[in-house]
Amino acid sequence: MFKRIAVSLAMALVGASFAMAAAAKGTVVTINDKTVVVKVDGALAPWTKKGSMVRINNKFNGKIIEVSGASVTFSSPKAGELKEGQAITFDKSTAAAGC
Repeated sequence: MFKRIAVSLAMALVGASFAMAAAAKGTVVTINDKTVVVKVDGALAPWTKKGSMVRINNKFNGKIIEVSGASVTFSSPKAGELKEGQAITFDKSTAAAGC
């Protein structure tokens, strides 16, 4: 019984650590229609991969379409809300569930 409780607690802590992954910070380099190129400050997070869903400025979602060096390119229908030179944060998001 104690082992099951300990394993459940350990799994909950691991899950919480993934959920609390630090947000990445960067600066908007270019905006083209629904595409945004961001120069990331510091090292890229392990979850920063092509196809990952992200939450930008804790306001709207986007999808990483390219990662090249310290630059990340997002696709988002609300890209027009950002400005070139603006500092932004982005973190891992989950894709919306289908109907």
